[in-house]
Amino acid sequence: MVRAEVEQKLTQLGFATRGLGMELETLPGYSPDLNPVEDLWSNIKGQELANRCVAGLGEAEAGVSSGMDRVRQSMLPFSFLHHAGLFF
Repeated sequence: MVRAEVEQKLTQLGFATRGLGMELETLPGYSPDLNPVEDLWSNIKGQELANRCVAGLGEAEAGVSSGMDRVRQSMLPFSFLHHAGLFF
């Protein structure tokens, strides 16, 4: 019963977005290959947080912030989007 309700709502949403020139695409419940944030997080874990045992959340936050700064100053965000099929 729940699946039928979800499909009905998706059909209604599809009709609503079609008039705006948009197309509705359904994705699997968990699709890390289609989510560029997964690539970002993997990159930061492999660089700034690799082989580290942090003393607390502050130290982990500093590592993540450092990684975000590094990624922001590079072309990596475009490669993450491209990997997810979201290039333009």
